Amino acid sequence: MSQTIAVFQMSHNSFQATENALATALVKAKKREEVDVWTPRKEVTKLDILAILETAKEARDVKSERDALIVLLSWSALLRPEKAANLRWEDIEQKGDLLEIFVRKAKNDQKARGRRTFAECQQGSDVGILLARWRVRISGRSIYVFPNLNNNKALSPSAIQSITKSVLLKAGIDDCSHHSLRKGAANELRRNGRSLEEIRNRGRWRSEAGLQRYLVYVPGSQGVVLNNPIVPSANAQEPCADVEPTSGRWSDTHQEMSEAAVDQQNVN
Repeated sequence: MSQTIAVFQMSHNSFQATENALATALVKAKKREEVDVWTPRKEVTKLDILAILETAKEARDVKSERDALIVLLSWSALLRPEKAANLRWEDIEQKGDLLEIFVRKAKNDQKARGRRTFAECQQGSDVGILLARWRVRISGRSIYVFPNLNNNKALSPSAIQSITKSVLLKAGIDDCSHHSLRKGAANELRRNGRSLEEIRNRGRWRSEAGLQRYLVYVPGSQGVVLNNPIVPSANAQEPCADVEPTSGRWSDTHQEMSEAAVDQQNVN
């Protein structure tokens, strides 16, 4: 809808104020319709990623190694399919235990200056070793990190999506897509106590509303600590605040109140 309106506007020079307001209202209405029919994506969890990592370590052919790394790096850096497809070796730099990835154009990058994303990647870790080995294996063949192995050119975003789905299926993870990697990584960060702003910046979401569609509700994200519940268990043996911790007897104040209540009943 937005693209259609933009093309119409270009061919007719500009909109009048009324026409512009109408176009804006149409776009907003269409977005509300999309929300109503939107189906929540499944997420690829950290346990799923660990399983894929084991598969990558056992890979004996170039394609299997490349495909597993596409999934692992996309999950770690929350890469969209088009960003993984166009990622170049010059965009990746290992800095200590961090992997710095330059995303050339992101949704929250209105001036197309690029965004830098940081992912944990300890030196000597399995992912670090796999990436270093892949760099040596593919060195000199292509400027792209994940090239087409037939012509060494960049893969298309649709090819990245197909590869991701194939890797997930081989690991026994069905009904997931490339976006499931972003959802899983975002929720893992949320469970680890990262703020919405931190997750939004790391995943390069344009707005918090866009990010919220990826998040699931978990106790930790609402500040609930399971070993310190607001509502105590019915059979809990913990004394209340007004009980003396050493003797378990009511405080003098409550004792006096109880005695006064008994005296009142005797009077009545």
